[in-house]
Amino acid sequence: MPRSFWSTHSPTSAGTRRIEFRTPNAVTGAEQMQLRTGGAVNLDSPYTWSETSGAFLDVPPSDAALDILDYLGVDLTAFPSTSGPGTPTNLGLAGYLLFPHEEWGTDSVQRVRGLPGEANNQAGWQAFVNRLPYSQAAKDAIVRIQTDTTTDWIALKHGAGMTPEQRVHLLTTISYRQWLMDYLGAPEEAIREYQRGSHSLLGAGAQVTSAVDNRLLERPGFSEALGLPDPTALADNGFPGIGRTPQMSWRTGTDLPGSRAWPDGNASVARLLVSRLIPQTFPDGQPNVENVVTARCDYTRLDQGGSPVRLRLNSLVYRVVPGGSRGGVAKVEYQDTRTGGTHFVHARHVIMACWHRVTAQVVHGLPQQQVEDLSYARKVPLIYARASLNNWRAFADSGVSSISPRGNSQIWDSISLTMGQRFGSVYGPRPTALTSRRSSTSTWWRPGTTRHPSSGPTRWAGRSCWSCRSRTSRAGCTT
Repeated sequence: MPRSFWSTHSPTSAGTRRIEFRTPNAVTGAEQMQLRTGGAVNLDSPYTWSETSGAFLDVPPSDAALDILDYLGVDLTAFPSTSGPGTPTNLGLAGYLLFPHEEWGTDSVQRVRGLPGEANNQAGWQAFVNRLPYSQAAKDAIVRIQTDTTTDWIALKHGAGMTPEQRVHLLTTISYRQWLMDYLGAPEEAIREYQRGSHSLLGAGAQVTSAVDNRLLERPGFSEALGLPDPTALADNGFPGIGRTPQMSWRTGTDLPGSRAWPDGNASVARLLVSRLIPQTFPDGQPNVENVVTARCDYTRLDQGGSPVRLRLNSLVYRVVPGGSRGGVAKVEYQDTRTGGTHFVHARHVIMACWHRVTAQVVHGLPQQQVEDLSYARKVPLIYARASLNNWRAFADSGVSSISPRGNSQIWDSISLTMGQRFGSVYGPRPTALTSRRSSTSTWWRPGTTRHPSSGPTRWAGRSCWSCRSRTSRAGCTT
């Protein structure tokens, strides 16, 4: 009988999964490994882990997470450097905006702002919106939102005399959509331009994220004329918002970084932990914070009899009965996801390392109030789909590096090519600048925050001809 049993459940195990793409090098033919995150992307704002911010739904301070990193040999202030090679510049690729027919009557694309004459001023923004399929009223609103620096929109609506603190409180009570429509006078059509700006961090759009959270996300529409505290003061003082994350990047008074990331995300943290608990799983020696991304792991040694620590994969815990009549010994029931067979173990201690809502459903016998409390918070799905391309000529031929839709009809947020990042001295792609736009190499297609990872590439990257901007296949295009 084990002394302790860890139940990570499927959501948490997925949170530390890594993706390994093994594709042939286009030049040498040798197989190469490219890593991507399959779950948690990074260590987000570790300097806040042992502090409180005063924000709504704040968490108690604890050094436990930082202590674990110290145990694993992770020095956040001396982390391996990361750098991205980027797409070779001689390809001339550019980002494009998609205006789908569901909302504009016909499919059209426009290059992102940055053409000659499109500077970050009123004239530049006017030139940019003039080539977009918005109505004139929506175009005028977009220019106003992006460039107005003299109007106190709060005073216009509520009169003069509100203090900076009262203004911040106001912005915590209204959504970003309300701010743009009710205060800056934007028509509903113009909101299509700003609806998705908070998706990638908060997983929710302008209709539900607060105006003050969007202020710290540096979304447009908040000029100095409003008399608001600067973002650093806002974050240091704290305020009720959708979460602590928008405040984290502006906090001061710490030597710890804003975030740290491995090429495979937080899977490297799990691998470092396993290397300490079950050393024999890494036959080439205990990895460090840098070479853990390429260290070999022998999965056959994870669950060996006689080992003081055993890790059993593909086991879904579906029921935990706390100790009681059995003299304080808990019963953990789980299913082998490969065979479908069910099993159980007894343990003196069970650690539920999973979402609170899962604990509320899996652990039996909890008080009703505790079940309700555990079920209060909800997760927002941020879905990233990644695919390795052996041939990306369609992108090169059309000059497209990314596609981002406007409006609400598309359930994906962006599609983009990326080469990945180098990590320290042990890992990373080093692409050679191509001499022909029709050359092919191994690269990556990565939708950004999406709701359905398959809809983007099937519909837009595979079936649209971006040379003539028609909704057809390249094989059927006469351009």
